[in-house]
Amino acid sequence: MLLVASSVGVAWTTFQSPARPAGQSVQVTTVGGAVCGRLTASGGRTLRLVTGDAGKQRVRAVAMTDVLAVAPVTAC
Repeated sequence: MLLVASSVGVAWTTFQSPARPAGQSVQVTTVGGAVCGRLTASGGRTLRLVTGDAGKQRVRAVAMTDVLAVAPVTAC
């Protein structure tokens, strides 16, 4: 019984969930339209989003003066 409990404990503590990309997915509404991507950084003047699929990702900087709204989304 102790051996089974130990095995379950080791399996439980060493399990790793599948890796998710870092950053929260957000939809940013700007004066020019909507942009959806993973939020990677925000400063006083810009928001940085990673947009596109895994094969064609690019970093997009959105000026804070153009931002009308930011909303979290589950996926883009």
